[in-house]
Amino acid sequence: MPKRESSIERQDIRQAKKLLEDTGLTLTDAARLALKVLPRKTANSPTFEDAFEPFIRHCMRKRLKSATLSYYENCLSRINEAYGDRRLSEVSRSDWKTYLEQSELSPGNAKARLRTARALYSWALNENPPLVDSNPLTGLKLNIRTPKHEIEFLSVDDAKKIMENAGKHKAAFALMLFAGIRPEEISARSNQDRLLWENIQFDEKIIRIPGSVSKTGKPRLLEHLPDNLWSWLEEGQTGSISNVSSSAVTNAAQFAGGFLKRQGDKKQVRIRPWPFDGMRHSFATYHIAFHNDPGRTSLILGHEGKTALLHNNYRGLATKAEAELYFSMKNIIINY
Repeated sequence: MPKRESSIERQDIRQAKKLLEDTGLTLTDAARLALKVLPRKTANSPTFEDAFEPFIRHCMRKRLKSATLSYYENCLSRINEAYGDRRLSEVSRSDWKTYLEQSELSPGNAKARLRTARALYSWALNENPPLVDSNPLTGLKLNIRTPKHEIEFLSVDDAKKIMENAGKHKAAFALMLFAGIRPEEISARSNQDRLLWENIQFDEKIIRIPGSVSKTGKPRLLEHLPDNLWSWLEEGQTGSISNVSSSAVTNAAQFAGGFLKRQGDKKQVRIRPWPFDGMRHSFATYHIAFHNDPGRTSLILGHEGKTALLHNNYRGLATKAEAELYFSMKNIIINY
């Protein structure tokens, strides 16, 4: 038998109906409107570190491209350095604005982290139950100036230190530093999406990047590559060149170069800023300085029809002498 309303409940219903008399709304209509206005009950908001893996799994279920997943992973690892042990709900809009507009971040890095954090909050808001009440980054605009033709690259000493401490990553690092190959193309999530040893032809000294691996979806043929590259690659290998994610291989390069270090209970501590897309930009910068031929560099990078862009952005950033030192780095280091 249905439970009968109490006298207090019946009185509440009568008062509610009286309040709604001139609105044309029913009690059900009013309840629905109230649900839209009132804050939703959220689950216990996770820390950024705890939210990392569930968010990436969500992105994988949505079948986002490997490059996008790697982009998110790389940015989230940087965000974790600042907010890893804090809950998503604890970091306010003003906190984010201060963090993203800090002088240590390049405009490119700041915008990348903003896009990633915004996607993270959007996922958290749409979970059932929601993990946050709102997305503090919706509509947030950063007050940062983007210098024209801003290119960041590694010094020769930084590149040398990375290769000296490369360990099991020496082939991956060499392909990024001395052939300009993207980390996402070397260290994707599956063999179908990543460069394999079988794509490197030692006899002709060429590298074939399949369309399934290339960021643009178009195959690339890399010819006339620097001589020093081949000293770092071991002929006769098969399968994956790198078995870790692109964010992991980029992190490994930062540890090798002294940009990150492990300290105490923290997983990683930043020592100095890492250049945005630093290894690929380093190759482009020194290759143009060495050959003074943006067209040749453009073919290796896969920037079809963008010779003028490369000339304007990279020419003059490094000297010919620096480029000669950069491309003289060969595998004569015994730190393995």
